[in-house]
Amino acid sequence: KAVFDSVAGRYDVMNDIMSLGVHRAWKRFTVSRTHLRPGGRALDVAGGTGDLAIGMAKKVGASGAIVLSDINVSMLERGRDRVIDSGVPARVDYCVADAERLPFPDACFDCVTIGFGLRNVTDKAAALQSMTRVLRPGGQLLVLEFSRPVPALAPAYDLYSFRVLPAIGKVVAGDEESYRYLAESIRMHPDQDTLKGMMETAGFERCDYFNLTGGIVAVFQQKFSPTFAVFLDLATGRELARYASYGHLATPLVVDLEDDGRAEVLLSGTDNRCDAATLVVL
Repeated sequence: KAVFDSVAGRYDVMNDIMSLGVHRAWKRFTVSRTHLRPGGRALDVAGGTGDLAIGMAKKVGASGAIVLSDINVSMLERGRDRVIDSGVPARVDYCVADAERLPFPDACFDCVTIGFGLRNVTDKAAALQSMTRVLRPGGQLLVLEFSRPVPALAPAYDLYSFRVLPAIGKVVAGDEESYRYLAESIRMHPDQDTLKGMMETAGFERCDYFNLTGGIVAVFQQKFSPTFAVFLDLATGRELARYASYGHLATPLVVDLEDDGRAEVLLSGTDNRCDAATLVVL
């Protein structure tokens, strides 16, 4: 926490300098993979100064809602100010929260993101399980994080990380040690395949990752899987209709039946098969 208290005020400037502005493209790519639609609800964990939250707020619009969370109050205050200044139409709430113990109900978000925050979490498995718990069926987790670059980039990347980066931190932010910690924490973070395996162990199915900038950064995601429901005539067992939800679960959903009756449908299942929903004839 002390590290981020120290860097919060110059965090955005340092990100631009350290990455030559490329971090903005990494974050845009991450937001583009969320599949959020107007009216959606998303959580940005360890959201820092709010870049991902702002991007998602633009996608969900005025009818949607975003929660920006961070364990560090200084970072969260900076993120709140940036969200307000951005003028996004969505409702954005702010929460001081530990990624390992998220204080939200089960199955309440369509999407959860964490950008450049997982490597700072002590118990990464607990954090992944906590994020699994708050996702709705059919929802999606995206992890944007530093990773292992391709071998050809490794020598130059090491030189930059351990020599150049702390020097920039000293000159621009007046804090050499915090940026030395950054380089060390990146090296201690699991590589692409290891983190993918951790996500699958936490309960995320069909995980994959995208290497960006030669693997210096990677975006990890659960391959998007819609929730399906089949509406059946309870008397004959005949299929009447199908419903697919891409992260937005309309539950209960009411549909008309052929005999002009009505059925309240409670969706079930997140498989690629069309699972029978629970029907209650009204």
